[in-house]
Amino acid sequence: MTILKDMQEKPAMVIMNGNHVTEQLVADVISYLGGSPLVAEDYRDDENLVPLASALSLNMGTVAKAGHERLIHLGKVANQQAKPIVFDPVGAGASTHRKEQAEAIMDSVAVKVVRGNLSEIAALLSGEKAKLGIDSTSRADAIATAKSYAALSKTWVVISGAVDTISDGKRVFQIDNGHPYLAKNVGMGDALDGILALGLAHSQTIDELVQVAAVLPVAADLVIQEDRVQGPASFKVALMDKLAQLSDQELQDFAKIEEIK
Repeated sequence: MTILKDMQEKPAMVIMNGNHVTEQLVADVISYLGGSPLVAEDYRDDENLVPLASALSLNMGTVAKAGHERLIHLGKVANQQAKPIVFDPVGAGASTHRKEQAEAIMDSVAVKVVRGNLSEIAALLSGEKAKLGIDSTSRADAIATAKSYAALSKTWVVISGAVDTISDGKRVFQIDNGHPYLAKNVGMGDALDGILALGLAHSQTIDELVQVAAVLPVAADLVIQEDRVQGPASFKVALMDKLAQLSDQELQDFAKIEEIK
């Protein structure tokens, strides 16, 4: 499998929209992996820009009323152009309003991948409430939640956490890589959104998407061993460097992926 090589040698544009807190981080990650990030704010440019993109990342992080409508418009244009979408329902379990926003987007836009933490996906599946805003506090079964919501929504679901869980509604995979410093750095889930969107330009199957989902936690596993990493800030710098250098061989050798039967 040569997904990382393909990312570097066959640049793909990813349109991202919806979270101003993490835009720079997500754009950097996409760029380091070989992609071309673009923040699209004006709906008047969608008809020109979306055809140039290989995938889109829609994020509910800092979305107010106008931003919510923006995501739906952008998503609908992407659907018309048959461009795959990664959707992040940030804080869907934190408030009724956010849950309703996420549901409205899912009802209006055909999404390829939904990526969230366990609380966010559990909120969309069963209405479970989160206790710490955007952070996961759910004790739901991640395997059952991912599989059930993937089947219900007809999407691929990625639940990120200490162990990542991915499902297409029939098969379920888990990735046991990563480090707690990923959670300490705000926006790493959004960075994963960008990686998954870029991955959709180079992957066609759930097995390939699982490999793409492993990129960030595998890079974390490798850099945490470096002497220069003394805390979450130096970890972030080392992680960004590693993403630009990570090889398909390293991904194959160090990814701890298990298909759950």
